[in-house]
Amino acid sequence: MKRRKFISDSLVYTSGTALLPTFLSHTPKEQTKVRLGFIGVGLRGQNHLEMAMYRPDVEVVAICDIDPKAIDIALKMVSGKGRPAPAVYGKTEKDFENLAKRTDIDGVVIATPWEWHAPMAIDSMNAGAHAFVEVPLGTTL
Repeated sequence: MKRRKFISDSLVYTSGTALLPTFLSHTPKEQTKVRLGFIGVGLRGQNHLEMAMYRPDVEVVAICDIDPKAIDIALKMVSGKGRPAPAVYGKTEKDFENLAKRTDIDGVVIATPWEWHAPMAIDSMNAGAHAFVEVPLGTTL
């Protein structure tokens, strides 16, 4: 073995050994659940809801839709995973505003027709929640 190779390898192994106790003693921070609201739980919204249900660190706090059938399906999806029932909004086209006013929501997943994305996202962000929208907010120049 050449001297330079020996010194180089020694430095690498020594550094790794020195750092190992730091990695072993590091305790991960306690995971907190992300609290989500879903606006639009029709076909695409149900897909987003289903994906969220696979995550143990996600709590579905509220759902909103103007279609009672979509609400029923979403509630069955949530209860089918053994999760607590979310609050339901959908009495009017503007009931999403009441969901957005909640202070216990970290993010809002929006799966509605395009023309509703901007007002829903803006209301959610004004209330302090992150807004998740799959398509562009703007539909015109």
